[in-house]
Amino acid sequence: MCQWKQSFYVETQPEMQLGTLIFSDVTFYKTEPQLFDLDSSEILAVDLLPSEGEDERIKLVLNGLDDVIVLNIQSSEVEWREIKTEDGQ
Repeated sequence: MCQWKQSFYVETQPEMQLGTLIFSDVTFYKTEPQLFDLDSSEILAVDLLPSEGEDERIKLVLNGLDDVIVLNIQSSEVEWREIKTEDGQ
C-alpha cells in the first residue's frame, strides 16, 4: 500500500507498506478481466457497495500490468495483515 497517498500518512513513516488483505466467509466475488496477474498493482479506487444481509461488499480498482483490474468481493470480514521486512519496517 502506498502510505504517502493516505490522508493519515506521516512523513517519518515508510512510503510503502507491504501486507495482505484476508477476506473471511466470502459470499460473492467477480473479477474483470477473469484472468489477470497481481504484481504490486497500484490501487486506483476503493468503494464500499450496498449489499444484502450483514456482509459488506468492496470494489477495488487496480492498475494492472496491461489493463485496469476490477475486484468486487463480498464477505463478512476483511483483515489487513502487515508484512514486516528484514529491516523491521
